[in-house]
Amino acid sequence: MSKLMLLANDDESPSLQHDTNGYNFTCQVVEVSTNGILKKVECIGYKAYLCIRKSRYEKSNRPMNIVILCNGDFPSAPQPLKALYDADHIICCDGAYNALMRLVPDISTPLTVIGDMDSIVEREGVETIRISEQDTNDQTKAFRHVRSQWPDAAITILGATGKREDHTLGNISLLADYLEGCGGQLSIRMVTDYGVFTPINVETSFPSFPRQQVSLFAITPGCLITTEGLQYPLRRQPLPRLWQGTLNAALDYQFSVHPHNGIVIVYQTHDPKQ
Repeated sequence: MSKLMLLANDDESPSLQHDTNGYNFTCQVVEVSTNGILKKVECIGYKAYLCIRKSRYEKSNRPMNIVILCNGDFPSAPQPLKALYDADHIICCDGAYNALMRLVPDISTPLTVIGDMDSIVEREGVETIRISEQDTNDQTKAFRHVRSQWPDAAITILGATGKREDHTLGNISLLADYLEGCGGQLSIRMVTDYGVFTPINVETSFPSFPRQQVSLFAITPGCLITTEGLQYPLRRQPLPRLWQGTLNAALDYQFSVHPHNGIVIVYQTHDPKQ
């Protein structure tokens, strides 16, 4: 059993506490946009009690935070749930809307639902966009909608893993297509219950912590990779097979990855290796 509690304090940011089999940690919540409502969320072995007060934090001129919620396993860990509540707008991929309404029925974040609409119960005030073509999946349809409406948005994809493994592999690999299609100018990540996937095509530094597990997936054939700050360093090394860049680890609080002429997807775990 795991318990999640979002605590309302008198300071600027409430805190998010997570307890799993006696292992506790806390992360700060920058902003939540509900009005002191007690919410109960039950999903996949987790019971989350989110007692939320409106933060005094005022939005600056930062990019819009857009969440694409896919219809895989609904998020249950603190990190993806925080991303969900931090969103300025949520784009639900068809059936993901039903899961969101079942688990967080009084969410106040603006919503858009994209898909063929054959399995959802529509609610007043929720924008729906019916797209019946089958050449792309719902995640890509949602991504294209976000880019058309908020081209400078920071995009977080949730619920893209779990259930069918072929969908999981396809959804992760699409991150490279999205980056390539935007000329490399894109802020996008995929957050799961266990970690974060980030596509890159230029040298990038990542905040980290000692013993964070890191895996690298070279998507572009012939791409060479150089790293700094990892337990097993790479120097212009190819990784032609998906498994070859897995199970590395951060040495300190930052590491860097430099892909030479290609796209790499970087995976970071939420928790350090025990």
